Amino acid sequence: MKEIMKNGLSLFLKTLVILIMSFILTISINVLAIAGFTENIGYNAYVSDENGDKIAEYTHYSADGDDTELAEYEEKGYTVQKNSIRSELKGKGYVISQVVTQFLSLVILCVFVYNSLFVIGNKDFNAVKFKRQKSDILKGLKIGLVSVIPYFAVYLVCVVCAIGVKPDLPISLFNLCNFYIYQILVAIVNGSKYVGDLAVWQFILILLSLTVIPLISCGSYILGYKDVFWFDKFIFKKKK
Repeated sequence: MKEIMKNGLSLFLKTLVILIMSFILTISINVLAIAGFTENIGYNAYVSDENGDKIAEYTHYSADGDDTELAEYEEKGYTVQKNSIRSELKGKGYVISQVVTQFLSLVILCVFVYNSLFVIGNKDFNAVKFKRQKSDILKGLKIGLVSVIPYFAVYLVCVVCAIGVKPDLPISLFNLCNFYIYQILVAIVNGSKYVGDLAVWQFILILLSLTVIPLISCGSYILGYKDVFWFDKFIFKKKK
């Protein structure tokens, strides 16, 4: 049990790295999606005098026609800095960005978890083979469950808050703590802002989403324990 707790803690620390990587990935793909699926609809203008002091600011939309204010300020010798405004990312562009981001985040998660649990499973396979320890085929699942204890604790806090303690707790806080499945959680909460707004079925789905790491851990450990190198098998089949 001590070894399972140790490996579970180690896996939890790795998931923190995955959270950071998923966060960076989400921002990067969002920037690309905005550039590819939205358009300029106007700009925010900031007017400053010759000393660099801001004297005015305004918003101009392309649909309003020519920007007469801009011409007036420039005629007076003022400097006008413009920051473009993009249209909202929605429809096909939004769906594509969300699906791609979630897929890549899960790939990153699988790679990290697989590499760790496969090694442990393969090591245990050899230890059992030479009768140095007893077989425990569910060891990977146990390690995975230990690793998500902190995430489950946050989930319980949200449940307690939802039933009356603090129903206005932003659900986004929970989503940020589980960024490797952020897009899945966004789909589940379906626009709800606070934990008190969530229905029972939504809490059930959120709880099920927390089983992603334990399930990957379980499968990866079993592959290692069975000495199955799935990547090698995939390459071999492709060559055939």
